[in-house]
Amino acid sequence: MAHPNIFERQAKVKQLLDENLLTHAVIKKSLSVEFNCSKSAIHADIIHFRTLGTTETIFQSAKTRADIFKRDNGECQYCGNKVAYSYIVEHIIPAYFSGVAKPYNLVWACQKCNAAKRRQVWIPRNFEEITKHHPEWKNKVLVLATKDFRMQNTNEEADSPQPEQQLNH
Repeated sequence: MAHPNIFERQAKVKQLLDENLLTHAVIKKSLSVEFNCSKSAIHADIIHFRTLGTTETIFQSAKTRADIFKRDNGECQYCGNKVAYSYIVEHIIPAYFSGVAKPYNLVWACQKCNAAKRRQVWIPRNFEEITKHHPEWKNKVLVLATKDFRMQNTNEEADSPQPEQQLNH
């Protein structure tokens, strides 16, 4: 059941987004308290307004997930792990930042890397391959990236995401 004040909440979220004030977790938490909802509801509102008016989606179909698994050989594109407990098709640019569910923005990632990455932009090992026909997206990722995994040895077994290069913008 929807919250009785959902429209007021969404109006407040939209206002704060328009004013570029919805950037800190403290603000999101205070909104969730003010409107008696979860932080996930606030997060969903943010994604809704950031993708409003676009034809893009943040969700992947079962076929897209299967295609990504095949393209990435079932290997985490951050740490190289092929035997992790759990995997996920992961957005390079997170949905939170208007990342789309297109093959050039999706990679196969282990749950450990996905959890560590959170809302950051990391450059996966297969970045050159998946962005070769999308130079504008490639440039966007390079501007936003905080870690670069392209130079890691793919034969190396990794316990956790240890980037070859830490990027500082």
